[in-house]
Amino acid sequence: MKYNFLNNVDNSIFFNGEFMEIYIPKEYFKWEIAEFQGEYLSTIGIFDFITYLNPKESKNKGDLHILKLPMTIKFGFSSFHDASLSLSSSRDKEDYTVFELKKGDLFVDNLFKEQSAENTKKFISLLHGGKLPSVLKYSDIINLYLDSVSLNHVKLNNVSVIYEMCIAELCRYKGHIDIPFRMVADKSNISPYDYENINIKKLPSINSTFNAMTFEDVNQSIISSIKKTKNNEQENISPVEKIIKY
Repeated sequence: MKYNFLNNVDNSIFFNGEFMEIYIPKEYFKWEIAEFQGEYLSTIGIFDFITYLNPKESKNKGDLHILKLPMTIKFGFSSFHDASLSLSSSRDKEDYTVFELKKGDLFVDNLFKEQSAENTKKFISLLHGGKLPSVLKYSDIINLYLDSVSLNHVKLNNVSVIYEMCIAELCRYKGHIDIPFRMVADKSNISPYDYENINIKKLPSINSTFNAMTFEDVNQSIISSIKKTKNNEQENISPVEKIIKY
């Protein structure tokens, strides 16, 4: 993190600017990814932040930055408040808890983090649970996945293409959830934030009526199956369905 407004002191990073806002999605707290620990906040190190030249002049601010550290960190703050914001023109409005930092406040508690499979498990749970924060571009996801595995020395015994296949299925185009985002990601009118990370349990009902009806959540399966039949939507036939039918 080579920013002129951050100082590394004894392997901790402190804010050396005038004023900073850190934007933590409200859902981080609901998912127990973020929690207050006394005068600090403990959270996964994936969030937006902005520095201001003058805290009293909201227009006098720097660029939007993104911390991409798939590890649990703690930072200090001077105050906090809730706000509903769109942090850029390409992103939807979202509910945040906004933490305000002043000169000398702790930004990252310790650069030497304990390697733990729990960190990687937390990141994978975000992806599979449909909870990835909107701060991430589609192309960021695989890099963070690999970083999480590498930083924590976790051996999943899979090649990168397996992770990429999971991401490709779990990230859908916002305009039409039946379409994997990878199929529209390179179009000029599509933002890298125009994907929706869905819960892995939702995949069967998206793919086909057969998959939906043989999976859990019967009520949702029936609703999605009726919708597909009524709209004559294209369905993906699974190998198991082929065996049973033929």
